[in-house]
Amino acid sequence: MLGTSRARFGVVALATLVIVIAACGGGDGDDGGNDGSLAELRGHLAAAGDLGVQQQREFEWNNATDLLVQGLVIPEATTPSELGAAIEDAGFQGAVGRELADSRHKLNMRIGAAQFDSAEGAREARDLLHEQDLKQPCSSACIVSPREYELADIPNSAAAHHVPVRGKLPLGRFKVEAHHAEFVIGAQLYVVQADGRPSATFGAEFDRIMRSVYEAAAGAHDSAGA
Repeated sequence: MLGTSRARFGVVALATLVIVIAACGGGDGDDGGNDGSLAELRGHLAAAGDLGVQQQREFEWNNATDLLVQGLVIPEATTPSELGAAIEDAGFQGAVGRELADSRHKLNMRIGAAQFDSAEGAREARDLLHEQDLKQPCSSACIVSPREYELADIPNSAAAHHVPVRGKLPLGRFKVEAHHAEFVIGAQLYVVQADGRPSATFGAEFDRIMRSVYEAAAGAHDSAGA
């Protein structure tokens, strides 16, 4: 939450619950200097089985623009290169991510972890992404309305709930619900985005997933510092 060189999630992608991921480019950057640190960072991400979903793809990014284009949902009106430059300026060093899905509940999910050169930089990037989460994801009429969402059990976090709009949708559109969240541990930023069919249990399921993602990240961070 395919095969174009600039994969992004627009209204149709969300409405049809199809994940758009680039098949080429930034996931396998030419700069191998971060390979070791990125492999370690990947170990901080919760496993698909622990989240109750299936892993579809796995990625590495050596620049923030590729992370935005290939790995995350950002508003259509946002220029990835400009936001990417702001994240780079915050001290971005590299990121890893996973595309996940649960076909039974028509749930799409993206989880990622990014390394920064300081905790302050990671928090700055969190705030940049959260600001985007609260914007309308569509340039025209949208099928969701973003709102603030609290993750009470996860420190240094920010989240948004993309609530399905009420009323009848235009022909070819389908109701969608989504949650976007970020949290920081040390100099690492973790991002979770999920979208799928609206349900009364969507929020509770997202909270469960977020606890699992946080516990995996916090545990790995504590082990690395031991």
